[in-house]
Amino acid sequence: MAATNWLAVHLYGRSGHAGKPHEGIDTAVAVSSMVMNFQSIISRNLNPLDPAVLTIGKVEAGTARNVIAGEAKIEGTARTFSRQAQEMIERRVKEIAKAHEQMYGVDVSVDFQQSSHGALINDPGVVEDVMEKAGEVFDPSEFTHVEAMMLGEDFANYLEEMDGCFAFIGGGDHPANHHGKFDFDEKALVNGVKVFTCAAVDLLMESALDPAFLERDRLRKSGIPVKIAETERLLLRETIPSDIPNLYEIWKQGGMVRGTVPVLNTLDEETEFMEAYIRHAYLFYDFGLWTVIEKQSGQIIGQAGLFVSELLDDAVELGYLIGQSYRGKGYAQECGRAILAYAEEVLDLEELHVLIERTNDTSLHVAQKLGFGPYGQDQIHGAETAEDTETSLVHWHKMLT
Repeated sequence: MAATNWLAVHLYGRSGHAGKPHEGIDTAVAVSSMVMNFQSIISRNLNPLDPAVLTIGKVEAGTARNVIAGEAKIEGTARTFSRQAQEMIERRVKEIAKAHEQMYGVDVSVDFQQSSHGALINDPGVVEDVMEKAGEVFDPSEFTHVEAMMLGEDFANYLEEMDGCFAFIGGGDHPANHHGKFDFDEKALVNGVKVFTCAAVDLLMESALDPAFLERDRLRKSGIPVKIAETERLLLRETIPSDIPNLYEIWKQGGMVRGTVPVLNTLDEETEFMEAYIRHAYLFYDFGLWTVIEKQSGQIIGQAGLFVSELLDDAVELGYLIGQSYRGKGYAQECGRAILAYAEEVLDLEELHVLIERTNDTSLHVAQKLGFGPYGQDQIHGAETAEDTETSLVHWHKMLT
C-alpha cells in the first residue's frame, strides 16, 4: 500500500460580472487548467516503472452562476511507493501552480503535506509465517493474493520499526470503503479474530520467549520428547503416549512422593488423561512430570518432575515415583538432583516444595539429602487431631537461588 501525500492549492483572482470577464481575473478558468496540467506529472515526469497516482478529489470555484469566480480551491492526494516519486510530484505541483500565476494573472498558494507514513511493504518472512499459521484454521481456497494498491495505511509506521505484515480479511459483497453506501458483513470480524489467535499471538510469543523454550516447543509439536536431564545412570525426558502402559504398571505399585495420584481408573482412562496432560501441561508450564529411564537397560523405571501444588497455594512441588524393583539403588536421589539443577538453571525457579507422608522414612531421608528442610512452623498438612499425625504430610522446602 502507498504513502499518502495531501495537497491543497488556493487561487486568488478578482470577481466581476459574468458579462464583463475582461474586468475580472477568472480563477475558474485557471483552476480548470491547473487540474488538467497536474495530470501530466504522472504520465510525463515520473518513471513509468515507479507507480504513483495524483487525484484531485475536490474543486471549488465561484459563488454564483453570473459572477466571475474571484477565488478557487482544489484538494487532492498523491499516492507513492518511493521517496523519489513523492519529491518529484511535490516539486512539479509547485512549479505548475506557480506557472499559472503568470498564465492567468492569479495569485497561488500551495500546501503540500508529505505523508506521515511510508509505503506499507510486508515482510515476506512474516507473510509466510502468518499464512502457515492461518492455514491451521482456514482452507487454502480461502486465501487470495492482493496486488499492490494505492490505498494508504499508517500501519506502515509499525513496519518501519519491525518486521510484520498487513492482511485483508474481507467484508462481504457490499460497496467498498469510501463508497456512499459502504457496508460490511460483521461476520468478517470472526475471521479477524481467527487470524490474530492462530497467527499474531503465536508470533508475539515467539518474539518474547527465549530460543531454548521455542526449541522445546518445536520438539513437542513434532512429537519428539524433550530431554530434561541426563545423569550417570538415568535419562529424564518428557513423557510420550507410548510410555503410558509402562508407567501405569509402576503407578499401581504405589509409594509415590506426591505428583502422581493413586491409579483409580482403567488403562484406557489413564491414557486419555495423560495424553491430554502431555498436550497441554508441558506447553503451559514448560515443566511437568517426566519419564525416568535407566540408561543401561533402556527401561522406564519411574516418573518424576515438578507440578503446581493445589495444597500449597500453587507453589511448585517436586514429586517422584520409582518402580519397586529399582528402589534402594539411589535412583530417587540421583534424578532429584538432576531436577533441582534443571529447576534452577533452566526454569529459573527460586524455591521448591515437597509433601511427604510422615511415616515414609525413606523419602524423608532422600528429601533431606537433596537439601530440603522444614517449612517454618507449618510442617504438617492434614493433621487436625493427634490421631491424624501418623497419616499426615510433612511440608519441606528448598531455596534454589
